[in-house]
Amino acid sequence: MTVWIHGPTSWDSVVDLSEFPQPGAFLRAKSKFERPGGSGLNVAYALASTGEEIGFITYLGDDVHGKDLRKFIENLKLKEVIIRDFDVPTLNALIFNDPSGERTIIALEITAMNKLDLAQVMINSGDIFVFTIWRAEYKPMLETLRELGALIFVGAKALEDEEVFADIAIGSIRDYLNVELTSAQKRFGKIVLTDGKNGAKSFTNSGIYEQQTLATEVVDTTGAGDAFLAGYVYATAQRLSEQDCLFLASAWAASAISSKSSLPPTWVEVKSLWGLE
Repeated sequence: MTVWIHGPTSWDSVVDLSEFPQPGAFLRAKSKFERPGGSGLNVAYALASTGEEIGFITYLGDDVHGKDLRKFIENLKLKEVIIRDFDVPTLNALIFNDPSGERTIIALEITAMNKLDLAQVMINSGDIFVFTIWRAEYKPMLETLRELGALIFVGAKALEDEEVFADIAIGSIRDYLNVELTSAQKRFGKIVLTDGKNGAKSFTNSGIYEQQTLATEVVDTTGAGDAFLAGYVYATAQRLSEQDCLFLASAWAASAISSKSSLPPTWVEVKSLWGLE
């Protein structure tokens, strides 16, 4: 079984602030640094540390950031890497961190993720395929994946589209609007939603499962959702119970917010922090 990750790769420019500025204010940054990021790379990086066979589908531009990110990806322990080369800038995000650890992200480039397809991607029945971010343009790929018999994860934005059917919809409760979950459950095997400090819930055919947020020091919330997704995908691949899936995902997210990085911590780091086997 291969776990395929479909999602963006970005170069993150991170600025630490003493406070978030009000309109018209002047504020000097505490520090500034550069690092790899993007939801696709974040999830692939985390899962690569588990020993699972991971495939990664993304794109990069022919620029300095693209070259640096390509080298970084090639050094990961991934089974398959499919990087499309597009004549567009590599994604770049400006991230502001305030003292509470909360972050504000500003995308500096227009994404070209809608240009990706499944050409040269050898997907088998039983593989797991993860759309880290959902867009309506992915629906043709989704239908192909359903025909191939893959287990499909989609972002929570897919809840808004009545034409989308998948195995698991997962993401932040802020990612969807005006959706009646009972009706949406008819299109998904599971719906998994995170709600910040309020924890996470999983809506399944066998009932609703809940997981409280695990206590940890909040240093940098960047990538917490990606860490949660990686943990839930890994737990699913390991065929853990639903409650254990939520706990492992929450533990990975809690580990992520306690360190200053866009990339989630590795599986070894998560196990060590929470005493997992």
